[in-house]
Amino acid sequence: MAALQHDYAGGTVVNSVAVSNSSRLIAAPTQTHKTRTTRPPSEARRIRKPLMEKKRRERINSSLNELALMLTEAKLVKPEAGNKPLKLEKADILELTVKHLQVLKNRLKADAACEEPSDDQHMDTQDTISQ
Repeated sequence: MAALQHDYAGGTVVNSVAVSNSSRLIAAPTQTHKTRTTRPPSEARRIRKPLMEKKRRERINSSLNELALMLTEAKLVKPEAGNKPLKLEKADILELTVKHLQVLKNRLKADAACEEPSDDQHMDTQDTISQ
């Protein structure tokens, strides 16, 4: 008579078949499977962290390159000889971008102030209409 036995030794499952031969049992291993051990969260995090950091740096550098290109197109940065883009440091790109956005913001405020009539002009217009 054959019986299937499962022995657990150090995370390994050993399937063996026991065969009855007279009065003694003979065990022969049939398959060995490694059980899946889960890693502790700290180890998994330690493995993922460099990958996440690499992706974050790639996103930052990609956006900075895009900003540098936009600054060059806006003629805020003069290209080097041969129309080759000037190599800017990351801090330079950010400073030029902030300055350019401030100029645009002030320009929008000035345009809005020119389009809106002042309170005195608005009252004069209403007086003229009512007469």
